[in-house]
Amino acid sequence: MRPSRLLPCTLALLGLTLLPLSLPAQTDGPVLVHYHEPMNFTDFRESSFASERMVRAMMVDFARSIRRATLRHLPEGYTIQITFTDIDMAGDFEPQRGPDASDVRIIRDIYPPRLVFIYVIRDATGEIVADGEEAISDLNFQQNVPHLRRQDPFVYEEELFRRWVSRLDV
Repeated sequence: MRPSRLLPCTLALLGLTLLPLSLPAQTDGPVLVHYHEPMNFTDFRESSFASERMVRAMMVDFARSIRRATLRHLPEGYTIQITFTDIDMAGDFEPQRGPDASDVRIIRDIYPPRLVFIYVIRDATGEIVADGEEAISDLNFQQNVPHLRRQDPFVYEEELFRRWVSRLDV
């Protein structure tokens, strides 16, 4: 790499690491995912993911899951912008189980996933066809997920969001 290109590349990479967490985590294609104050999200503030680096990594992975859940239900040419204001993943940490289990998420029916978000859906011309604010949860989340995918860290949240998107009238 020539020296004249090294400084701009270094500054660009440094700038990426300093971006505030409220910027979009995933901007590929017709699904745009934003996070509003993610360090205040239920699971990001109360868990071992509390470091900014870990939260940033989780945001990218979570956005990928949301995009996957949305794409097959979005009509051709449509776009959706989703801004999450809270994420409470399925399961919870139970520190009373001892120090070796304090970072282990326990999945039980009493800890359902809950997603709170604002969305805007636009058609191919850019016209808004649907928008609103949602708080979705699923008390039967363990029965509504294929057993083969349970190793996916966001399988319950992805399925919850997929079912919500599939019911949209767009």
